[in-house]
Amino acid sequence: MKILIVEDDKVSEKLADSILTKNGFETILANSVKAAVGHIHSGEKISLILLDLNLPDKDGFSLLTYLKSQKLIKKMPVIICSSAEDKNSVMQSISLGAVGYLKKPIKSEILLSKIAEIISKRHQTILIVDDEKMIRNLLCVTLEREGYNTVAAKSGEDALQILDNHHIDAVISDIQMNEMSGLDLLKAIRLKQNELPVMMITGHSKKYSKADMDMAGADGYIIKPFKNFEIIDAVRNVLASRAVS
Repeated sequence: MKILIVEDDKVSEKLADSILTKNGFETILANSVKAAVGHIHSGEKISLILLDLNLPDKDGFSLLTYLKSQKLIKKMPVIICSSAEDKNSVMQSISLGAVGYLKKPIKSEILLSKIAEIISKRHQTILIVDDEKMIRNLLCVTLEREGYNTVAAKSGEDALQILDNHHIDAVISDIQMNEMSGLDLLKAIRLKQNELPVMMITGHSKKYSKADMDMAGADGYIIKPFKNFEIIDAVRNVLASRAVS
């Protein structure tokens, strides 16, 4: 796995490089945004970027913005490593797509744990089922920023076809949809893949309660409108619980 370290401070660069190379990672070093962009487009198979925010030519936010604008590389995971620990820097980094924010000096166990988390998510695919395109897109973007792969379906029928032809690690489905409802989809999934985690989302909490979803065999229950962290926590929790069950 090849990791690009974008850092102009030699001490911080050496520390990150030492941690990574000692643990079997291949590293590429860049001391500016311009140099980083050059490496990204050089054909080198970069899997992850460690990015400082304070760089000599432009700040790290500009590189995050650039990555987000590039279709082929916008999903590349970026971990911020910075001396700045103010809330605005953290929030801006996450809003621009960073998957982690570590304070300098970075600690080996924390960095390696975060990388391991990212690697594990890259191999996990979440199926999103909702007849509203806006909700499908929102869920996909939210989970992809966390490093998950996503597949979207606009109906229960489409979802079942995807499940027949792809490996899926978890499903998030709206309850109230045209033709096949989310509950009917849940029943169909339980007949085929009883161990597959399925989370239900709804904007009709009075009609569909958590108790109803528990009885139907759902692994999670989320009410619209939801916050991004609720989706992320729900996915993380069901995947973790299934892994140890």
